[in-house]
Amino acid sequence: MAKEADYDPFFCEQFKGQKKIWWDGIELVPGQIGRLLIKKDTPLFKLDGDKRTLSRTLKAGEFYRIYAFKPGLLSVGGGYYVDRDSKVTYETPSKTKLAAVACRFQVDISHLEPYEGNNTNVYTEERAKFNILDKTIAPMNRMGDGGGYTTYMLHSNYSQIRGYLVVPYRELGSDDKGGVTFYSVDKKGNETLIKEYTTEAGDDPLYFDVDLQGVNILKIYFLNYESYKSSGGGAFYDGDIYNVTLTATK
Repeated sequence: MAKEADYDPFFCEQFKGQKKIWWDGIELVPGQIGRLLIKKDTPLFKLDGDKRTLSRTLKAGEFYRIYAFKPGLLSVGGGYYVDRDSKVTYETPSKTKLAAVACRFQVDISHLEPYEGNNTNVYTEERAKFNILDKTIAPMNRMGDGGGYTTYMLHSNYSQIRGYLVVPYRELGSDDKGGVTFYSVDKKGNETLIKEYTTEAGDDPLYFDVDLQGVNILKIYFLNYESYKSSGGGAFYDGDIYNVTLTATK
């Protein structure tokens, strides 16, 4: 999972409409972590456990994309490796370049059509704004205002959902609480908890990062019932989630 420090939902705006990301004149593709320059002829082999099967010889002057590595080995994809030794030069792109490639898979949740729910509003632009005392926050999207839930049909096409949870702080001393809960739902409506988050008015926005791998149907509740019950049914504002994006798998 990506750390909060690496999450900037507005970063990808600068790459809208850009179909390729270039790295020193060579296209950087999704999944690529580096590139290989062959300095001297070196063997390419298939790796099956510890067994090596020679495939062919890579020639000096050739370039190859690298997708993974193991101790002393570099993968050119498809289970094929080369030795990481003096015969090759391995280079890695900047974090900014890698993030730019990932933008091809970042999806603003406002671009998805909710399947059902009793709160399917996703606010954007002016309506997405909210206040924390005298500070106005202007996110790319916001949802959850008023509680309830929203369901999305993901068909296992997304690997994660990220964003922030906040309880808008309208007055000093507010004891409002809020939460968001993520469930995987099967076709019969059975719900399996994935992850839940809670926060209170006055707290800093809470970053969330939820693994969606294998999730066909996602249900988002804008109320954490356990926290509500433990509060004795007292003041409980549902909270909002904002700057919400999903990462597509293809």
